[in-house]
Amino acid sequence: MSIGTNPPRGTRDFYPEDLRQREWLFGHFRAVARAFGFEEVDAPVVEHEELFTRKAGEEIVQQLYRFELHEHRYALRPEMTPSLARMVLGRRGALRLPLRWTSIPQCWRYERMQRGRRREHYQWNMDVWGEPRVTAEAELLAALFQLLDRLGVPRGEVRVRASSRALLEDTLRAGVLRERPEAFPALCVAIDKLGKIGPDAVRELLTDPAGLVRLPRADAGFVLDWLALRGLEEAVDLAAKVGGHNPPRVHMPTGALRAIARLGPYAARALGQPPNFGEVVSAGDGVTYWASSAKASESRNSADAPAGTAISPRSVAAARFHSRTRKPGPASAASTGTPKKTARPTSRSASAGASVSP
Repeated sequence: MSIGTNPPRGTRDFYPEDLRQREWLFGHFRAVARAFGFEEVDAPVVEHEELFTRKAGEEIVQQLYRFELHEHRYALRPEMTPSLARMVLGRRGALRLPLRWTSIPQCWRYERMQRGRRREHYQWNMDVWGEPRVTAEAELLAALFQLLDRLGVPRGEVRVRASSRALLEDTLRAGVLRERPEAFPALCVAIDKLGKIGPDAVRELLTDPAGLVRLPRADAGFVLDWLALRGLEEAVDLAAKVGGHNPPRVHMPTGALRAIARLGPYAARALGQPPNFGEVVSAGDGVTYWASSAKASESRNSADAPAGTAISPRSVAAARFHSRTRKPGPASAASTGTPKKTARPTSRSASAGASVSP
């Protein structure tokens, strides 16, 4: 039986000219992280499977590269955040907060392949743990823009999308889920599919009488309207329109709104100019992880943190930068410092990372 010369489907080889380009980009990642005072960390590519299967119901569980060895179940990491959470818990009480960590892990997901999306990728992370103020997000935005400056991407061509898990959770738990707040994790599983299956299919998931959420159709419609918001003004207007509903469908969490409203001025101060904000939305990719981690985070709160500080999903600041590039070009692209193609950045306040497919 002959051995094929191609790598497994969805993976790639890095010949010298390819590796030069990848390391050129990673060098910029590390330079920016060092300039902002972040320390680099890493974790095993192989983790205990249960670290990821605790996110029951999320699509990522179905995409694990998993195997059993000597009666132990393992998986290749599909993302870095669970490993970082494990590391923080492993040294709880011994780590000085806030933590400022950066990493460039290789992650694996057995998913349907499409242009610019393989079954393994490298992801640049800048994580801040234990800082509850929105200044952490503003600093990460500044780091992203410094990276874009180094890559030669004009700031006028960049738009920032901000999202808040706190805004989503507080709003729904006090509104349509007031009587059943325990349904919030299942609701997150459903709305995480919005971009893939569309609003009509998500509505059916939310109203399914045999499901875990079981919302009335009117309340499911409100949830979808809320997820379609594109600014703070729209959120306030929607709250005013449904404010007379009994029981109330929405409760405006003023703390979460204030945090988002402050992000722009803080980011402008960090950047030296106002960022080009696009959509301001109430939820983003990966909200299920933070919902399912909420209880676990309670064990790493006040006992391990300085007075008034808690390490929780809300105090993990984040910014995500996607750079889906075409097949690497000649070595001169790396040597001249000119990237082949760079996509626009996205910021999300609940997950940290930058995924790159050189």
